[in-house]
Amino acid sequence: MKSLVSSPAPARRQHGVALVEVLMAVALIGIAAVPMLRALTAVAQTANNAKVELRMMSVLQSTLTQYSRQSQIQPTDRPMVSEPDEMGVWTETVIEEMNEKNGEQLWTDESEQGGRQQLQQMYHIKVTAHFDVEGQRGEAYADTYRYGPLYRASTQ
Repeated sequence: MKSLVSSPAPARRQHGVALVEVLMAVALIGIAAVPMLRALTAVAQTANNAKVELRMMSVLQSTLTQYSRQSQIQPTDRPMVSEPDEMGVWTETVIEEMNEKNGEQLWTDESEQGGRQQLQQMYHIKVTAHFDVEGQRGEAYADTYRYGPLYRASTQ
């Protein structure tokens, strides 16, 4: 006897299987995409941090050079603070006279022109660069020592 209910055609069954396969593929891609997006976000953040750090080092170096090459250098009473640039980097500069160290006077080395002399007009220049970008903060510093008359124009 023949049944009155006919079974689906083989072509129709394949369409249903193909639809399930497509849905499974979309689900697997969705599952794999979440970690990939997180990884891409982490890479972008790392690249941005490196960019800010490079900018901070550049500003630090140029600021230190600027103050160490002044013809008239003077000690500061309080830090000189620059305005933040477009990347949120700013500097603090302190210049201290270094005629003493640990409470003792500093002296030059022995020389042929008359022995040791008290060291004068020696300065310690310290520049600290700061950044504050999207809630992340950081800083770096550089310093140098400078003899006051070093960049003065000679009078002859």
